[in-house]
Amino acid sequence: MSGGPARVAGFGGLAPGMLDRLGRAVILGSLRRLKKGCLRVRTPDGAAYRFGGVQPGPEATITVRHPRFFRRMLADGEVGAGEAYIRGEWSADSAMEAVRLGILNRRFLRPIVPLLWPAAAAAWVAHKFRSNTVSGSRRNIHDHYDLGNEFFSLFLDPSMTYSCAYFDEERLAADARVEMQALEQAQLAKYRLLATKAGLRPGSHVLEIGCGWGGFAEVAASEFGCRVTGVTISRKQAAYARERMARAGLADRVSIKVVDYRDITGEYDSVVSIEMLEAVGHRFLPTYFRKCDEVLAPGGRAVIQVITIPDNRYLRYRLRPDYIQRFIFPGAHLPSLGALTRALRPTALGMRDREDLAAHYALTLATWRRRLLEQRQSLFDLGFDESFLRRWEFYFAYCEAAFRTRYVADWQLVLERRGMT
Repeated sequence: MSGGPARVAGFGGLAPGMLDRLGRAVILGSLRRLKKGCLRVRTPDGAAYRFGGVQPGPEATITVRHPRFFRRMLADGEVGAGEAYIRGEWSADSAMEAVRLGILNRRFLRPIVPLLWPAAAAAWVAHKFRSNTVSGSRRNIHDHYDLGNEFFSLFLDPSMTYSCAYFDEERLAADARVEMQALEQAQLAKYRLLATKAGLRPGSHVLEIGCGWGGFAEVAASEFGCRVTGVTISRKQAAYARERMARAGLADRVSIKVVDYRDITGEYDSVVSIEMLEAVGHRFLPTYFRKCDEVLAPGGRAVIQVITIPDNRYLRYRLRPDYIQRFIFPGAHLPSLGALTRALRPTALGMRDREDLAAHYALTLATWRRRLLEQRQSLFDLGFDESFLRRWEFYFAYCEAAFRTRYVADWQLVLERRGMT
């Protein structure tokens, strides 16, 4: 049995301490290229560094609490930074601003390619095993949504809506603290906007693919007089949504089913799907849109709300799992508009209109993150620990930064059969 230091696989057998020192040199050297905004870094040995300041931009201070932070970043880039945050190996006065700095300076920062391949290859293989087949989708959804309704209620508004809200222009421009009542009203505004875009009217039958906890279904039935069929593959969500409809006196107008979208049957006047397409996966995008085309009645309209990634980053994104896919939502996949357009071609459906809600999502995420941190003790009472809290805190900060920089978008897409006016 050797008494020497452990070696790190995939890095030429380097000892962890040596790899930490190498990582520090490479990461700090890379940060010297930072131009937009200002990043201050404090290292475990007490040293302090200041990077950037050449061009205006966000400011953040990060404190590295363990040298492993540098090793993780060297091995896995932004995903490694996220894992280090979960483990408490670094902190920041604003994790969101730290991520935003990274996004805004991505073309200035030298990519750490040579040492990335071992971790990236392993992550790609693991991600491929989370493909969104029928059984894979059930497992992926279970791992995320079945954390428990009590957990999600800690940070969601009373409508239990886990998607982007729609704020009025004044609140959006102010970009200030949003209380739960205001968030709930913004979520209701989003539901009404989607219902209007979908052309809902009294007596029409609407299909919601991915109905969550039933927020949209309740609004469509109670305010627009529709019949609603909502489908989900989360049994916990379905049970909650059914109880919700019973309490609201809508059980005769709203049917909640535990069904995979591929197995939906019937004909519907409208189809609505709110941020469910991210759970479909690149391989199954054509299948999803064929199903929408199949069940949509003549003259009907589909409205899809979906988070997307730009086309010029889509291939790289597909090949290398990000923080969300690794630590939050296994099997998640952000399509690009180009990928959606190609998936629509074999169908009779085409895009009639689109609206980006990125600014609205940044405000929504900031509210969720603040609320979750305020509910720290309640989270612990449910049996979750500090690392779980940090995992979700970084998730919300990571996403907020992405929307604030337009690194990703959140589109409401209106689909109609081509040739219609």
